[in-house]
Amino acid sequence: MEARNFKSVAFGGFDKEEVIQYIQKTAQENTEALEALQRENGSLRAENESLREQMEQSLREREDAAKKETEALREQIRALTAELDELRPQAQSYREVRSQVGDIECQARRRASELESATTMRLNALIVDVRRQYQEMSSAFSATAGQAAAELRKIEVSLTQLPRAMDQTGKKLEEIVSAVDNQKK
Repeated sequence: MEARNFKSVAFGGFDKEEVIQYIQKTAQENTEALEALQRENGSLRAENESLREQMEQSLREREDAAKKETEALREQIRALTAELDELRPQAQSYREVRSQVGDIECQARRRASELESATTMRLNALIVDVRRQYQEMSSAFSATAGQAAAELRKIEVSLTQLPRAMDQTGKKLEEIVSAVDNQKK
């Protein structure tokens, strides 16, 4: 608050009109400052809400993408399982004719074993990949949540300091009014 020297008059202390104008001007400035702070508070709250919505949208998009990818992987697993189920009867058929056709039996066993190994390897690789993607998404979510929490804490600190500033302004205004009242006496 600025220091102000008031004109004194011959009788009665300071020029009352000048003191009243000064108090009105100070009150108007404080009102404008309060309104500006309230607008800024509203703006920060809107920005916070927007950031929260963006984060939630991003998480929903990531979750949807993960669900789609998981469904695609499940479909691949179903196809591989169907392929495996289809190959198993063939392997059994080769076993049944083993006594008649030894060469066919060896070939069928080798082929079934290779297909089963390849399928198992593909399934294991898919499982490892799904786990890795899950870990990456979980880490990204944790980092994003941490950043959002830090920003919310900063906003909270700013908002908790506002009442103290308003109290200090009120006290200064009371001091001025008290000084003016004391000078009137």
